[in-house]
Amino acid sequence: RTADIEQELRATADTLSVESVDVALRALAHECATQGAALPVVRAGRLTADQFDLYLAESATLPAPWAGTADATVWTLDLAAAAALEDLDVSEIPAPYPALVTIGHDDEDGHVFLDLEYLGALGVAGDPARTREILAALAIELATSTWADDLQVTIVGAYPELEDALQTGRIRYLPSVGRILDDLAARADQDRAALEDADTPDLQHARVSGAAPDAWSPEIVLLAGTITARQRNQLEALVDELPRVALAAITTGVSVGEWALDLTAGDSDDHAILSPIGLQIRPQRIPAEQYGHILELAALTDVDDDVDKVDEQPEPTLAQVSAIKPIDGLDQTPETAPMTDEAEDEPARAAHIEQADPVVEVEAVDDPAVDDIAATVETALDDLTPANDAPAATEAGDAEPEMAEATAAAVQPMPRPAPMILVMGPVEMANATGKVESSKRGRLLEYAAYLALNAGATHTAIDDAIWPNRKSADNLNTRNTATSKLRSWLGRNPEGDDYLPRHQSGAGYGFLPSVRTDVDQWNDLLVDGPLNAPTENLHAALKLVRGRPFEGHHPRYYGWSERIAQRLISEIVDASYELSRRRLMEGRWRAAEEAVVIGLSIEPALERLWRMRILAAHESRNAAAEKEAIDRMLTITEELECDLEPETETLLAALQNPRTEFDQLMANAL
Repeated sequence: RTADIEQELRATADTLSVESVDVALRALAHECATQGAALPVVRAGRLTADQFDLYLAESATLPAPWAGTADATVWTLDLAAAAALEDLDVSEIPAPYPALVTIGHDDEDGHVFLDLEYLGALGVAGDPARTREILAALAIELATSTWADDLQVTIVGAYPELEDALQTGRIRYLPSVGRILDDLAARADQDRAALEDADTPDLQHARVSGAAPDAWSPEIVLLAGTITARQRNQLEALVDELPRVALAAITTGVSVGEWALDLTAGDSDDHAILSPIGLQIRPQRIPAEQYGHILELAALTDVDDDVDKVDEQPEPTLAQVSAIKPIDGLDQTPETAPMTDEAEDEPARAAHIEQADPVVEVEAVDDPAVDDIAATVETALDDLTPANDAPAATEAGDAEPEMAEATAAAVQPMPRPAPMILVMGPVEMANATGKVESSKRGRLLEYAAYLALNAGATHTAIDDAIWPNRKSADNLNTRNTATSKLRSWLGRNPEGDDYLPRHQSGAGYGFLPSVRTDVDQWNDLLVDGPLNAPTENLHAALKLVRGRPFEGHHPRYYGWSERIAQRLISEIVDASYELSRRRLMEGRWRAAEEAVVIGLSIEPALERLWRMRILAAHESRNAAAEKEAIDRMLTITEELECDLEPETETLLAALQNPRTEFDQLMANAL
């Protein structure tokens, strides 16, 4: 059945029309920007096999190849004439109408689109099963829309599996309304303030002029269940206030504004009436029996982005393998057993260092249990019923007594660690609360690492670092889309603030202080440098090392990181050497080897580290381990065709004399 549905989708798809509409809309925005004209406000659109029509909110004049009609608010584009736009590079032109979505088909089989940003709110009334099928279609189209650079689709009370199946990074699921309306109100206030600061009258002018880019990405909320009178009032205030911002809501069972799709008013079960224009349409929906198959198709689809794919790692040389493989049989003497925390951590670290496979990208480290607990608490609060003496609901179905609000205020969310960006090894993101497209993860990781290590970076510095080969002088659309996606991926802190704040044009780009990197931890532990750090700090710092800094990235990227990587490599080597030296002085041979092997995994040809390792093997009274360490070092020097350092030759000679004291050997090794 899934294969049959795939064939049906392929047979009915018209990719050319979708691409033509996308190019036409971006070209219109480009022409408006070039002429200094305002972007027309669109209410709706209609697509047929041979033309695309725009229905404007007020009269306007559109440039060629758009053609006017008898109605000055209706303009049409012949798809054959759209071929004249094919040579226009629209990659850096922001999507002017990202919330344009298919609501259904008219009696002539034309696709009918609505601009949800203009509507503000759309109510869907009718049988609950059919309304959910319409919500599913809207959510999936918005999540995969070609003419949206980025947007956030928040689904409340339905389809929790949608984002995991689609993997677009655009969808988030909430079990209940909770505080989402308060968050939207706060965002609306921020966006209006940003528009005012940029001296921009509305969102359309902002997108054309490039002002207030953080306000461009729409957030569409789909409410699958009923809402209370208070929540309805909140929504009305959100969508009615001017100037309009990039927010919209789709509700079921109740209409917040004048726009509504009534499934009970059509001529048949397959039709509905779109108010206030009275248009009869066949709503776009995904039948329940097809929904699972469509998600299965999405899950089976391999999303691959060549520019993000890490090239296959070359086979390691013999020297590299020998450098990172622990020496068999080297152990501490009974009287110098390591501390408990070291004993627990050493096997895991040795196992990690021993790995020589190609590096692969690692999923962000999240804690589903936290989300489950938070969702359970939130659902329970929403389900609370009024006490006997609670005031009556203002409308039928309004279930927000003072008791529930007081209880909600008393319940504190379980603390969740802030996102952490790891670069001391393969670049990874830990504790991110949002979603991200798998094909965008690699580039967004680089962007996140750059922002975390270059707080307050300007847009010019970001463009030069992340997109140095772009032809455009200002990669506004690319940078803005990446910033929006990264913001969604990191999520928000318990107070509801974005970890990547919006509207930072004056102060540059940067995360909240709670977002840190393992480099920050490294610096905190080694404030005075590795050679002067306390022993416990050296031990803790080396635990942060998972491999070579920024390891495994595509060779075309991370050019900006070289200076940071070289500094870290130097400090890792120094820390490894210094901790190994101290462990040797304490007589802890195994701990000394564990410390030095970290440095050798980063710089396998560094002889001063090999001298520490050879001396650790010698003092453990394990002749086989000592010989193996010496042989590995000599293999490396032979491959590099270089002579041994004088200190190494002196140490090797001293080791031949069984009467040489440890202090003398140590002096020779240093």
